[in-house]
Amino acid sequence: MERSVFWLCGKGGVIHDPVVHNIKPVVLESYVDYVEDDFLLPARVQANLDTARVLRLNDVVTESEYERSAFYQEFMEPKGNYHEMGVYLVSGNQLVGGISFTAGRRNPFENEMILESVEVISYYVSMKLQTFLQRDPLERLELTPEYCTHCRRPLIRNRTRAQSTSSLPSLSL
Repeated sequence: MERSVFWLCGKGGVIHDPVVHNIKPVVLESYVDYVEDDFLLPARVQANLDTARVLRLNDVVTESEYERSAFYQEFMEPKGNYHEMGVYLVSGNQLVGGISFTAGRRNPFENEMILESVEVISYYVSMKLQTFLQRDPLERLELTPEYCTHCRRPLIRNRTRAQSTSSLPSLSL
């Protein structure tokens, strides 16, 4: 799992406060232009989250449809990415965050045993994250490192936070 992004999810499915691993800030900034085209965006996979907390691209889209998409051709491929896997952190009926992993042509997400293990771990991480997020904001530490100030906005292009929050459906599990 070559590159990853941990993100929080607010009301209405808006993702925000990403923390990255092996991803340059410019890549995250360009993602804003393609976020709504991401096949694994929480708002797009909401129905799948009733039965799975870990989804790969091939779980939600055919290979040919993916390869024809602007998301792949204009965002993923130029950055050296092909595969993507989303781990959705759900506590109760609320999506509280997630972890997105990307990789090149060699698919590290094929091993079903690893996927099952990640799914089990996601339940524990979800519960802990929900407990942490319920604390008073003044008592908790920032999850987003200070050097990542450009990440402190919702990842929805051409919208304010209020518009983004109201336009995405809420997660109902």
